Amino acid sequence: MARRPARRTAGPAAGPADGVTLASLIRPHLAAWAGAIGLGVIATGLGLALTAVSGWLIVRASVEEYIMYLLVAIVGVRAFGIGRSVGRYAERLMTHRAAFRTVDDLRLRLWRAIAARGAGSRRLLEGGAPVDYLVTLSDDLREQLPRVVAPPAVGVLVILGASVTTWFVVPHLALLVLLVLAAAAAVAAALAIASERGAGRARVAARSEIVRGTSALASASADLRGNGASEAALAELDAAAARLAHAERRAAWAAGLGGAVVTAATSILACTVALLSPASPAEQVSVIALLALAVLEPIAGLVTAAHRLPALREVVRRLAPVLRPAPSAPWGDGTLAEPVASIALDDVAVQYPGTSRPAVTDVSGRAARGRWLVLDGPSGSGKSTILSAIMGALPVAHGEVRADEAPLPSLDERAWRSRVAWCPQDAYVFDSTLRGNLLLARAHDDAPDDAALHDALALAGLGALLDALPDGLATRVGAGGSALSGGERQRLAVARALLARADVILLDEPTAHLDAPTAAAMMADVRGATADRVVVLVSHRADDRRPDDAVVQLGSVRE
Repeated sequence: MARRPARRTAGPAAGPADGVTLASLIRPHLAAWAGAIGLGVIATGLGLALTAVSGWLIVRASVEEYIMYLLVAIVGVRAFGIGRSVGRYAERLMTHRAAFRTVDDLRLRLWRAIAARGAGSRRLLEGGAPVDYLVTLSDDLREQLPRVVAPPAVGVLVILGASVTTWFVVPHLALLVLLVLAAAAAVAAALAIASERGAGRARVAARSEIVRGTSALASASADLRGNGASEAALAELDAAAARLAHAERRAAWAAGLGGAVVTAATSILACTVALLSPASPAEQVSVIALLALAVLEPIAGLVTAAHRLPALREVVRRLAPVLRPAPSAPWGDGTLAEPVASIALDDVAVQYPGTSRPAVTDVSGRAARGRWLVLDGPSGSGKSTILSAIMGALPVAHGEVRADEAPLPSLDERAWRSRVAWCPQDAYVFDSTLRGNLLLARAHDDAPDDAALHDALALAGLGALLDALPDGLATRVGAGGSALSGGERQRLAVARALLARADVILLDEPTAHLDAPTAAAMMADVRGATADRVVVLVSHRADDRRPDDAVVQLGSVRE
């Protein structure tokens, strides 16, 4: 059977609207963020009151003879000081609680989005991308949210509050205070954003590049050293680090410029109010002068938020494509009463989301107990894509996948997934023991005993290795199976698939890392162990096939 795959093309760039926006992140925790803003306003207001009353008290004490007259202000200073500290502590708790909950929810959404794509999106699982999404970008978002969400609201309310207070104390200065503070905030924010020149976005991009590059270098370190390319690879990583440092310096300079504008404006305002109020009582003028200096902190927070907003938007933009709705096959509520006896592919075409053409088309074939279906073809021809469609990880654009003549969309998703076991070409081995990695094959209440684990390892060609290990099944295999060779890791994955109580076994290049005699012996054992199961095999090795296997040739025409 001859099948020609279609070339996969890049999809359009995703925007925030495709999966996530800042508003959609905050909305589920809006009450917590509103509480953080409220507490921020209270804490800042108490701090401003502390400064204003302290100034009034100092000036008034120089002319007031009666201490009883000043006691109210003295008590107020103490109350405002204590209240400011308590309020600030409560505000920080509420802000970080809201930020942590927001990012925790985001990480769960990211994890589910990655899991939902499964084998259908290998690019999402390679090159450190999961670490970038789940750790780097998520942590960046967690750091930015407390500095961007609440401070603008607090800063605006403080400017209004300071202006109203001025109107009550020295009315003729109210408009001046409002205009100067509002102009200082607007000009400082505009200068900070303009002078940044994309430094925040560049910083986010450089951090992601470093994380992904480091992960890729760690995975390919042996190949890079063997081919003398390690220095060039490290040079690329150093270049990314240099770009990050340059972006950090530009961002710091822009933030400093905005802070300088606010500092200059509030300082000039504090000096000007005395010159413009020669007839006003000194203690009242001192209140406004010190109030102008005290609003420096909240207005600087507002400017910092505006300065950080482009970086936050860049983080959200990078997360958006992952959180777009994952392609999902349609499912019904049907079940299969008997073990699956056959799998049929009828003119199947599979198309990845965001692409203009199918990844593979016109695939037909049938696997049954005792008669394997072999998918053959060059790399990129769509073999693993067909396995993803059989698992239900990718929707079928045309044609049909049937299990015992029942179309896959008519079956219950969970019921079908329990009937299928997949052994990928690069199966992950957890940093645990041999036993721990094998027990993943079944549910906890159906865990196999050690005898079954021994049998599975023997069928996969690891019996001799197990007998040579002093700790047997309790032997630790290291992170990613580092204590095992590539072939041993692959055979461990095959043993895990054989242990599953699945009716359908999907084997993706199970002999890719094995020498010819070992591969032949393992395949013979696997065929014997799966005589009563339906098997679909992806393999380049002609020796892995038998004459009675059904073969679907992808990527080229064969008569």
